Amino acid sequence: MKVYFLSMELDSLLVQEIGTMREKSLPFDKSEEIKKRLYDTIISSWEKKEIFANIRKILNPSYGKYNSTFFFSGERGLTEYSSMYNTILVEKSLCRDFYPLRMEIHPSDTIPVILAHAENEVVKGHDIMRAINASYQVSSTFAEFMQKSGKLKSDIPIAAGMATGIGVIHNLEGNTFQKFLAYSINLSGAEKYYMFRNSFRSSFYARELSFLYRIIGEIPEQRIDLNIFKDIGGEHLLDFRKDRVSKTVIKYYPVDDLLISAIEAVTSLREKVKGDILDLRVEIPEVIYSRNVKKDESDNLKNIEELKRSLKFIISYAHSYGPPRIESYNEAFITDVNIKGLMEKIKVSISDKFDNLFPEFLPTKLTYETDQGIFEKEVDVPYGYYRNPISWNDLKDKGFKLLRNDDFNNQLLEFIKNFDDKSVDELMEVMNNAPVKGK
Repeated sequence: MKVYFLSMELDSLLVQEIGTMREKSLPFDKSEEIKKRLYDTIISSWEKKEIFANIRKILNPSYGKYNSTFFFSGERGLTEYSSMYNTILVEKSLCRDFYPLRMEIHPSDTIPVILAHAENEVVKGHDIMRAINASYQVSSTFAEFMQKSGKLKSDIPIAAGMATGIGVIHNLEGNTFQKFLAYSINLSGAEKYYMFRNSFRSSFYARELSFLYRIIGEIPEQRIDLNIFKDIGGEHLLDFRKDRVSKTVIKYYPVDDLLISAIEAVTSLREKVKGDILDLRVEIPEVIYSRNVKKDESDNLKNIEELKRSLKFIISYAHSYGPPRIESYNEAFITDVNIKGLMEKIKVSISDKFDNLFPEFLPTKLTYETDQGIFEKEVDVPYGYYRNPISWNDLKDKGFKLLRNDDFNNQLLEFIKNFDDKSVDELMEVMNNAPVKGK
């Protein structure tokens, strides 16, 4: 392995690069992209707030030196608890953004912990956006780097991104920042913790890193353990300066990350297909096949989690009933005759051409064969992909579909658009005005 860290230790390089990001003012277009992702993360977290309300009740009441607000509740508690809970809401949402790689990586998982820590500091929106920018840059850069090992777990990228955001918010510098980054990354690479973070990986780090910040002055020196990267071969340059925020994909529909092209293709074709469907051929890159096609295609879907991941289900549902909503992931659809009937006619194949195009493109091709002809559609750059970014108007529409309250959605959107000179306290006041149900 030969990894170029510009002749520096990795943690020293990180401190230097993050310092450069922190010092630079964000250009208008970058600020707009970060505001979109902040708004998208908050509206996406709404989806699970009722389901996980009991977790909040278990974690509260709690209080200490550092306290932050639990999303949409008005309740405050220890920062490590509130950041964990808020991260769970984002981590478990189908609506959050993603960075297009073979590794599943969601930089938005870092936003709740950044907001929780910013609530303890006198910082304004422009500083918070610099922290979000740095966390996205670091987590996505590490993800690109780590997937070269063939081990596609997002532990290290997310922990590195969270530690970066926390460090920027608290203005950590020099040796203290280096130590915090090293401990955070080494924690994420420790095999002994895997049993605790299988289900709630990002929220585990939000809690642990928030606790680590409280005691960072008491722990000994440490450097990043480069053995974590021992399986990465070849020569690699860690480039933290390429814009990765704008490359993050904001989804319009609540679907598993790589299925957005399939949704767009079937939505454009469903009204045009005439006659009885004989079969439906789907061509995709290998990365979608490995994530979203069941290995045993004769095996029926068993639960909601399998529905969410199933390419065949998403295509069949969208053809039968239109684009999916949160309510579409319902056990009643497991036995739906229209969906099951079409799923049995779908034949999926891997396209080498499509495989070579990913991740610069996200190609999916649908070919319907009916008794009245052939109907086909290929989508290479779906709406929301970084080459075809989502507009504020459509993002607002996504917010309304999730929040289902025009006044609250408009208030939240306008606040985020003017976030530069606002504080997290003010943001939480807006979020606490959410509709009462489920608080």
